[in-house]
Amino acid sequence: MKIYQLIYTSVKHSLSDSSLGLVNQPGYRVYSCSQGLTQGDIFEVIRFCGYRLPKNIDISYSETPFDPSIPDKFPKTYRTLKLASGKYAAIQVSYSGYDWEGEKGNFFAHAFIIDEADEGFTPEMFYGSPSFKTYLTPEEYNNELVQYLPPITVPELETELYDKVDSFVSNHKIQMSAVLEQVIPVLTGAGKTHICISAKNAEESAMYVLGLKRILPVGLADEYGVSTNNVFLPSSSQNNIIINGTVTGKNNITDEDVQRRTNCVYIDAQRIETDGVKP
Repeated sequence: MKIYQLIYTSVKHSLSDSSLGLVNQPGYRVYSCSQGLTQGDIFEVIRFCGYRLPKNIDISYSETPFDPSIPDKFPKTYRTLKLASGKYAAIQVSYSGYDWEGEKGNFFAHAFIIDEADEGFTPEMFYGSPSFKTYLTPEEYNNELVQYLPPITVPELETELYDKVDSFVSNHKIQMSAVLEQVIPVLTGAGKTHICISAKNAEESAMYVLGLKRILPVGLADEYGVSTNNVFLPSSSQNNIIINGTVTGKNNITDEDVQRRTNCVYIDAQRIETDGVKP
């Protein structure tokens, strides 16, 4: 299994590689990536590197660019998808406060792109991995000549992640069965294309998303990317990421949005109807 890296954020300088369409210039850029990726891989990944601050969040932080204390103050977004090339992407996006120009609202996306995946591999296994970077050091963002990022061995994984997910599914059998019943129109292609599950907090929302992905049939699950901590309903202009999570009271999803987006199955985990549902 080969694991390549990519970092996308607002920078002064970035990797220059004309064969990949990358130019060393300021702004939101691919700061760097590993050799072995294609231009198509890169453009497909950066489509999903954005970040929106949750609604109703009031947290103070410094104006120092890439202050390493900032990302852990805010919820991170985790996304997975299968690329057109057959590779997989696991992306963690963190809020990083101010950029090098003093502009507020910078974010930092670190992606692992996996090629020649081992049997049984799923990109969700990297959820919460400590190997994801969340900031650049002063030396890195001031460096005028940016180097390629090296491929990595298997990243450090969150301790007992799948045990946590399996325990959640086991303790929420009725709810997960009800969710499965509601998403059948997506699984069968019956006019529905996306799923969005709203829960009371970020951890529970992520567990519903990862749990649903975990219990899907292997062949089907392989094509269903996930996204956590969404602020809006998933875009209907893409079919890479199907299973989405959001937090009640921390998003900009209105009742009108839910009614208008008829192709998206919206599930409020706190109001799941379980009468007559078998686990």
